[in-house]
Amino acid sequence: MAKRRRKRRRLKRGVYVFLLFFALFVTSCTMLVRRLTYEEPYVPVELTPIERAMHAYNWDYLTTDGNYASYEDESYTSRQGIDVSAHQEEIDWQRVKDAGIEFAIIRTGYRGTESGRCTEDVWFRTNVEGAAAAGIETGVYFFSQAVSEEEAVEEADFVLDQIKGYDVEGPVVFDMEHPEIGTDRILNVSREEKTRIAKAFLSRVQKAGYKAMLYNSTGLFDEFFEMDMLGEFPLWAAEYGSLPHYSYMFEIWQYTNRGRVDGITGNVDMDIQIVSK
Repeated sequence: MAKRRRKRRRLKRGVYVFLLFFALFVTSCTMLVRRLTYEEPYVPVELTPIERAMHAYNWDYLTTDGNYASYEDESYTSRQGIDVSAHQEEIDWQRVKDAGIEFAIIRTGYRGTESGRCTEDVWFRTNVEGAAAAGIETGVYFFSQAVSEEEAVEEADFVLDQIKGYDVEGPVVFDMEHPEIGTDRILNVSREEKTRIAKAFLSRVQKAGYKAMLYNSTGLFDEFFEMDMLGEFPLWAAEYGSLPHYSYMFEIWQYTNRGRVDGITGNVDMDIQIVSK
């Protein structure tokens, strides 16, 4: 009898030990899953004014040759680029490379002006893979219609998920404009809130290790945003004509939407990036 009782006690202890280790295993797995799936709670951005620098470009050193433009002085040189979306449809990227294009900024997608859904550009993956295969440096942009900081973060995460696995060396760009057609979701969004939205997107991208950049026309930067609150981010400025009149520092100039490049059917936006020597 005594031997049987000892056997039962050992069995009970064994069961207790097993249950203890099983509970610890389940707890560890639960904590790991939570760690892997945990999303940081959203914290509203802080708007801190940063004095904007004026550029030191001397447009006497700007030269043009047909659709192409270049800039060269003692401090700066330039690179020739384009930006594309589904509007260009199929592109022969090797011919584009042979035509002298050094970088391309490719639309990843857009938020619908009526539906409010984030949608991938149908040519994005074909374009980013084709440009990379041809040896063209790629950046990307997203057309935003976010009406809140939370939607801006959603857009940034959408883009970051899209570009996983691709070698995006150029900027990841926030593009907010009034659309030409459809319902304008951002029509009643204040200038301050647009600024917060832009910063939320750009900060998210920057935190992920990419170069975050803000795009707009030179006439709309200050209409849309409190630019002093976005002074930490480089600018891609659109102004069509023989030279830009924007006085503040910008890195990329989109100078026409009617460019022609071998390998692309129809018009394409042309850009130059001005870089320090």
